[in-house]
Amino acid sequence: MLLDTLSQSQREAICRISQQGMEQAAEMLSRLLHKTIQIEIADSWMSDHQALRQKGADVCSIYMAVSGDFSGGLMFSLSLDSADRLSSQLLGRLSADLFTEPASSALKEVGNIIASSFLASLDNQLGLRAMPAPPILCRAPINELLDRYGSRLAKPCLIVQTCLKNAAEEEGPMQGAIYLFSDSRTIDRLVAQL
Repeated sequence: MLLDTLSQSQREAICRISQQGMEQAAEMLSRLLHKTIQIEIADSWMSDHQALRQKGADVCSIYMAVSGDFSGGLMFSLSLDSADRLSSQLLGRLSADLFTEPASSALKEVGNIIASSFLASLDNQLGLRAMPAPPILCRAPINELLDRYGSRLAKPCLIVQTCLKNAAEEEGPMQGAIYLFSDSRTIDRLVAQL
């Protein structure tokens, strides 16, 4: 079964699972940053994500392979500017380069938090237990990353647009997206549990 053939009620159920996972991730990030962070899901079912497809511009992505009852991968992507702002907040100072320590470690930890929260939500609500592999930090155009990580899996993948907000920050929210890749057997298992 392809994700784009799901009924409206099945899509809404996956959106609820995504929202619960993002609420858990926001709580963890708020504790980590000592600031109130909200992660809003702007549009939880799209076959395309235009916000990160700006003329082939590079994005910063954290990819984790996923194994267990749910197999595939999960990728969290931000514009380079948003990733720089996020790493600066995590480190409490301006980061010099996203792909050197400690900025890359901070961003990988955000990826771990988001992946673990999403997968915990799948486990809590559907009984599908899965674990993420160690994160990989990437810089490339989003189309290239989608081809790299989604090439062996069912397309389209689930794409959850995210908006990270810090009420105290004047620069506005950080726009991003979470991409969920899976094989068709895993999608069938997911749909059967909805």
